[in-house]
Amino acid sequence: MISALLLVGLGIWLILAPTNLGYADSTSGAFSALAGSLLAACATLAVSEVLSSFRWLCALIAIGILFSPGWLPETDPSSIVVNVITGLLGLSLSLLPRRRKHTYGGGWRALWKARDTALNKITWS
Repeated sequence: MISALLLVGLGIWLILAPTNLGYADSTSGAFSALAGSLLAACATLAVSEVLSSFRWLCALIAIGILFSPGWLPETDPSSIVVNVITGLLGLSLSLLPRRRKHTYGGGWRALWKARDTALNKITWS
């Protein structure tokens, strides 16, 4: 949960960085705002234990942020530094293992397991 909250903070930083560092009018500034809002939204969902698998989507977004200076047409030196650092931090925070407090019945796996157990009890003659 702490790592997801830190990811929310990284997303908010990525939204605010173009304005604070002076590259808001460029393509990399627009990308930073978009990627930051996606990262913050997915990390907000990942805070919940039930939706903790959204951290894998946060990892994909962080990979996109990390490699964005290579494929964006115009990159400011400060945006390169911000995107690489944010991408590395976001990737490392989203890949941290999460401790589960509760299990929620197993979901679809529990239904299939119950069905298979019931079918095994039937004698086929």
